Formats: sequence, C-alpha cells, structure tokens
Amino acid sequence: MLSRSRFTGDILDSSLQDALRDRALRDTIRCIHLRAVDGELLISILIPLTPNDVRHNSVESLILRNEDDTPINTSKFFAYNRSPKLQHLELTNCTISSWDHLISQTSALTTLVLHLSNSSPPPTTPQLFSILASNPALRKVVLTGRSVPKDGGGNRSRRVSLRHLEELELAGKSQDVVGLLRRLKHPERVHLGLTLYSCAAEDTPDTVGPYLRDYLRRRGTPKNELGLYVASGDGIVLHVGDAAGLLPSISVSQRMVPFVSITVITGRGTLPEKIILGLIAHTPQEEIVYLRTHGNPTSLDNIYSQLPNLRTLHSARIPLSAVFQKPKANGDDRVPRLQRILLERVVADGGDWTPLTTFLSRRAFFRKRPNSLKTFFSRRASGSVLVEGLDSLELIQSSYMPLEVAKDVSNLVQDFRTDRVGMVLQWFSAVV
Repeated sequence: MLSRSRFTGDILDSSLQDALRDRALRDTIRCIHLRAVDGELLISILIPLTPNDVRHNSVESLILRNEDDTPINTSKFFAYNRSPKLQHLELTNCTISSWDHLISQTSALTTLVLHLSNSSPPPTTPQLFSILASNPALRKVVLTGRSVPKDGGGNRSRRVSLRHLEELELAGKSQDVVGLLRRLKHPERVHLGLTLYSCAAEDTPDTVGPYLRDYLRRRGTPKNELGLYVASGDGIVLHVGDAAGLLPSISVSQRMVPFVSITVITGRGTLPEKIILGLIAHTPQEEIVYLRTHGNPTSLDNIYSQLPNLRTLHSARIPLSAVFQKPKANGDDRVPRLQRILLERVVADGGDWTPLTTFLSRRAFFRKRPNSLKTFFSRRASGSVLVEGLDSLELIQSSYMPLEVAKDVSNLVQDFRTDRVGMVLQWFSAVV
C-alpha cells in the first residue's frame, strides 16, 4: 500500500521508483494491485515495473483499476512483460494498442475481468476468442463496459470451449451479448450475469429469452423448485435461482442465491411490464414455486397467471391491493397453491385493509371445506386440484393496522401475534 507522502506531485519519489525497479529486476513481485482516481499515478508506478526489453516475470495477480475519466495506456507494460504464471487479470479503464499481447503472454488465467470505457478500444471478436482459447483454465470471465465486441467479425461458426468456467458476467447490447453467449461452450451449471443496455420492450425478450430458456433447460434443477426475483427502478432486474433452500419456511434474512441474473437498462418510453412478462414467459413456469418482488415492477396479477404452482410470495414496498388480487370472474383463486406470504413495508392505500381481510376470509372458508375442489388450469395440463390453505402470513414494518382490523384478522386465523414498536412498525403471523 502506498501512502500519499511517497508521491511528489503526481509521481512517485525517486527512492520508491528505485525500490520497485529493483524488485522487478530480481523478479520478487507476485501481485500488482493498483487503484487510483488519477491515471497519472498509476502510470508513475507502472514505469519502474516496465522493462526496456522483453522479460519474463513471476507475477500471479495483476489488477489495474483506473477510476480517472481518461483511460491509461498500458501497451508498453504488456508488450515487454511476459507473465506465464499470471492467473488473475483485471483491467479497468485501460487501453492496449494490440490485444495480441495478451494472447502470447497468458496461458494460465483463471480469472479475466475487463471493464473498458467508451474511449478504450475493445478487442475484436477474433482477438477475444484467441485470448479465451489460450487460457482454457478460466473459471471466471467478466466483460463489462465496452469489453464485449460489437463487430461480430471473424468466423461466426467458431466456438470457444471453457470447460472449467464457473462464473460468466457480460454487459452490452442484447444482440452483442447473446451473440457472444451462443459461441461460448461452458458447463451447464455456470453462474450467469447479464446486463443489457439500450433495450426496447419489443426486442429484449425475443433476443435474450430463447437463450435463457435453453440455459435453464440444460441446467435443470434437482427438485424442480425454482425461485424468481423481480424488481424495477433505473432498470429491470430478474433473478432465477434454486428455491429448495428457502422452503418450507421463509424469513427476512433469507436471500435466494441466483444462478441467472439479468439486468435490463431501458430507454425512455419503455414499458417494464412487457420486458418482465416476456422474460418470465421463457422460464419453466411450472417449476417456479418462490417469487420475490421489490417495489411494484408490474401487475402481480399478470405474474400470478404465469406461475400456476407458486407456493411462497415475498414482497417489499408494494401496495396491499397489488398483492391480494380479486378472484377470477368464475370465483377461482388466482394463486390457488399459495401457502406462505412475507410482506415488508407493505402499504395500505388510504388505510384500506380490505384486500387482506377479504383474502383471509376466502381462505378460511375453503379451509373449513377441505374436500372442496376448485378448477386449476396450466399451460400444459388442466384438471381439478384442492385449494390449499394458507400456512403463514407475516407483515413486517408495514402500515399501521387499526384495532378493528386486527380483531377481524384474529377471528379468521388460528394464531395471531403482534409486536408493535411505536405506531409504525408492526408484525404478525397468521395460520389459516
């Protein structure tokens, strides 16, 4: 770690430069991890580490994070340094005049992270594929900023095999990202993170949706229990993960670990609902049993209709009326298999708790008639199934519940508990 006192203006003092140059000559440096908000500082450190002729070194980890708006040129450093033992390479806002240097200098990478700014020329598709192919032991690949090639050049039929890959994160336009994904051969259970820019509602699901469907089909789930997380704000977020560890009970502290994360940065006038529902349509909907939402990204009614086997709902910062939808016109429940509900900071619009009490009344009615049959229909099959009773309902830090509403709820459930802090925070658990 370098303190500011070792700098003269924007460069290192001469004694430290000599020390770095000596260690580089004696090849005693194993890790180079540099981060600076001023690119000139990084350059002043790299200069004594750059030889005047081609030299091999024993560096195993190289991280250069330039947080300056202007990228730094690291071409000479990579042109003269050969790093056959390099396993971890991370470059942020750096330029390389010829990406071919990385092809000839690296062969043992396990982690490759490239985050290039708009003024940094990205590698072409053939160059990127050559870098990946020369490092078959890669376990983690992250390409963000402008790192994903846009030219689509080279042999389009060429594919690269990354047999040991465990984590893949890509960011770019949906066509570029999916085009690259289609040409990478990786293990079925790789963790996948995608960030898509400048997306329109009409083309996003059609572009990334088919790949998502194929990926989930190849990956599979041991118990056929998938979880879904949906949120929207500056962009749309959709996560798919294994829900087995979240059932049969849920708590606020639980977090689903996704194996697919998709973030869509939309433009003006884009309707998030179309993108969300379009992406969900490409998932194995019958296997999704856990749904978590943040905010009100789209009508839950539309999501309910796509998830016939939903058993657990975990929502935060959402109106009460959006959670408890009215029954269908024929009287059927919109979420007939729902058993557990956890709501955080739910809002009762205008103090209206009717959506909750009506929902509990209907569930209590069917609980008293366990042999009652209701019609259930899914995309693949139809038939009659039991309307299952609700096991638990928790409200955490939600709107204040009036006493008369609490009495109505207590009359509908077997167990009712409250723990009030002031007049705002309230929690209760109900078993119907």
